[in-house]
Amino acid sequence: MPTPGVNLGSFLYGVDATNSTNLRPWFQSCGWSADYVILHYIIPGQVQENVYTTYAGDGGRWGFDTNRMQSGQILKYSFTYSYDYRQYDTVWYTWTQP
Repeated sequence: MPTPGVNLGSFLYGVDATNSTNLRPWFQSCGWSADYVILHYIIPGQVQENVYTTYAGDGGRWGFDTNRMQSGQILKYSFTYSYDYRQYDTVWYTWTQP
């Protein structure tokens, strides 16, 4: 089940637990199209990863699959996105593994 974040006026974000082994942080623009979206994330005990996301046209979301964590661990994540030839960074968000 999706866990959407706050609509900040221009995009939505969240983390889906896609199956028993993967998490999918996602980004969805509202009324505009991103040129690309980069996910920055930190899993406890690991270094920060910076990866280009893929676009899922059916849901209009950009996302990237990563491994699930142990219950109670906190995923930290943010996005860099491009719109109209400009690049923007979001703030950092958190998601707790149930």
